Amino acid sequence: MQIGIIGAGRIGATIARLLARAGHHVNLSNSRGPDSLVCLVQELGSSARAVPVSIAAECSDVTFLAVPWTNLQTLSDRFLFADVILVDTTNPYSHEFEVLDLGECTSSEIVARHFPSARVVKAFNTLYWETLATRGTRHLAHRLIVPLAGNDVVAKATVSELISDCGFAPLDIGTLREGGTLQQPGKLLFNRPLTVSEAKKLLESA
Repeated sequence: MQIGIIGAGRIGATIARLLARAGHHVNLSNSRGPDSLVCLVQELGSSARAVPVSIAAECSDVTFLAVPWTNLQTLSDRFLFADVILVDTTNPYSHEFEVLDLGECTSSEIVARHFPSARVVKAFNTLYWETLATRGTRHLAHRLIVPLAGNDVVAKATVSELISDCGFAPLDIGTLREGGTLQQPGKLLFNRPLTVSEAKKLLESA
């Protein structure tokens, strides 16, 4: 698949490495422009290229949003992701790394409102980047979960395949409202490395 990644910090770069290793083609972009991504592209090899944000958004089958939450407003084109599967990896932290009060909304519901034509799926935001970088495995029984939430069933199925390609177990936990709540900082599934059986027991007990 053609994978777009907007943001090449720890999460964006880690996802790029995982998906390139799995055989996907990665279109990397960030706010500083393609020239700032030369070293990472060289590391990833022929399966990766550095592109402007618009290309990462429009010329990919799935695009990952991996920018700091406070930079969301810098992506001012509300139709940048028209009919694109947009994987929201962000968490609603302030510049001081405090969790922002979003009222009754989840962060991905706000992302979906900001990009109303995107097919938003919340995923890859609950595990620490080093866990993502080092804990993927081919052994199905030992895989840690990557929870995902969204309102588009087909989009979630596509993202589930990518999670599996990265060596993790996809766990569909519902809509952007219900499932997305469980993925927020401080909530039930945030920053908890769990296998599928462990996660299901936790969810049942809750």
